Amino acid sequence: MRSSTSAVAVRADAVATRPSSGRVQRGTRPRRVDGPHQVDGPHQVEGVRGRQAVTRKDHRPKAAPDVASGTSVASGTSVASGTSGASGTSGASGTLEAYAAEAANYDQRTDQFMIFRRRIVDALDLRPGDVVADVGCGTGLCIPLLQDRVGVEGAIIAIDESAEMLGIARARAEQFRWSNVTFIHAPAAGAELPFAVDAALFCAVHDIMRCPKSIGNILSQLKPGAKIASGGGKWAAPWLTLLNSYVAALHGPCVRSFEGFDSPWSLLTPHVRDLRITEMAFGSGYVATARAAG
Repeated sequence: MRSSTSAVAVRADAVATRPSSGRVQRGTRPRRVDGPHQVDGPHQVEGVRGRQAVTRKDHRPKAAPDVASGTSVASGTSVASGTSGASGTSGASGTLEAYAAEAANYDQRTDQFMIFRRRIVDALDLRPGDVVADVGCGTGLCIPLLQDRVGVEGAIIAIDESAEMLGIARARAEQFRWSNVTFIHAPAAGAELPFAVDAALFCAVHDIMRCPKSIGNILSQLKPGAKIASGGGKWAAPWLTLLNSYVAALHGPCVRSFEGFDSPWSLLTPHVRDLRITEMAFGSGYVATARAAG
């Protein structure tokens, strides 16, 4: 890494090393949002009502919801690719359409990678009562993992700009009666967090990780010292040509471009401290952990 504050630890089967920094000082407890609620800014926030379910054997929603009348980005807001936060372009629009088309099948198509999602969530080292932002939450595959760690006393802010993806995530929360999830339909570059956040998760969201405006916007709203974890695909060593061909085929439909795919975390550097990188899957995946500056 170029930054003197970052350390790189590479091990194919390891989980990211947790920084040794102390606990984040608590801020104001979040106010629950009951029912659809319009807040200032270019997005809409929703809460999920009810009590938390006891059983969690299968966190997939039974049916995709009708999102036609759900949340919507206010007029004039630029909409970018699936879970990115870049300004709208033809490439970004195409990726957003791809996410919409694949929303219903996304869970099944990516189920084999759940072990890697778990590693990325584990790297956040969440505690009961923490408030965490799931940036680019997609269909909410990480929400059950976050629930298990923050508990009913914690809170989750799920952000995505794909109405179809967010609709499935919302159905998942409603099915299991998770009352501590707030949904924000907006690109990461324009999302406004409704309350103080202890941790931010960026799981399999390469477009967001390569958008300076998205990274700057989210990280600027975190508590000083907040925990950050990012993870997803990356290029393996250049001589692993077959593996990289597989990586390109796997991630191609889900990213706007492969810019920065050798080190997707690099835009975090100006905003964080204690940055650590762990590679997985023979270098074709990574987990990055850090603390918000301040």
